[in-house]
Amino acid sequence: MLNSKRIFDYLIEKEVEFFTGVPDSLLKDFCSYITDNTDKKNHIIAANEGNALSLGIGYHLSSNKIPLIYMQNSGLGNIINPLLSLADNDVYSTQALLMIGWRGEPGVKDEPQHIKQGAVTKNMLEAMGIETFILHKDSSLDILKNACISAKKNKRPVALLVKKSTFSEYKPIKNNASELSMS
Repeated sequence: MLNSKRIFDYLIEKEVEFFTGVPDSLLKDFCSYITDNTDKKNHIIAANEGNALSLGIGYHLSSNKIPLIYMQNSGLGNIINPLLSLADNDVYSTQALLMIGWRGEPGVKDEPQHIKQGAVTKNMLEAMGIETFILHKDSSLDILKNACISAKKNKRPVALLVKKSTFSEYKPIKNNASELSMS
């Protein structure tokens, strides 16, 4: 399994310092590590995936650095508009790493509502012209290296499609409970 600290440290070394997205159960350990080790201004949990990608695009345009946008594959529908109308090479040529939890991966037992989405995820990314790298428990840092190189060289978002049980367990340090009460 991949160690969240090792992945995070590598990303920071490559100047991937801004993180935003919508939490996903397959990415929970990595997202918890981000929360515990990133300043609040560099980690924004978004209301939806389209908002997260838009924040990442703005970050890239202002800094020329690569953001990491995380989500579950069911959120792909929410990123189509900003991905194709802002990030595309024909528009702003925005670099980004899209870390996508692959729910419903073919051949892997999952909840019924994830099966169809999992079956079409790779095809959706391909149709949008997004180069895809598969991240799994035995992956090396070369996958991240190649993804970063591709994003910079081609000036476009690339996807890191994350299989189930990729990250080793990480116990959060920070308490993310809201200080606001419901009324």
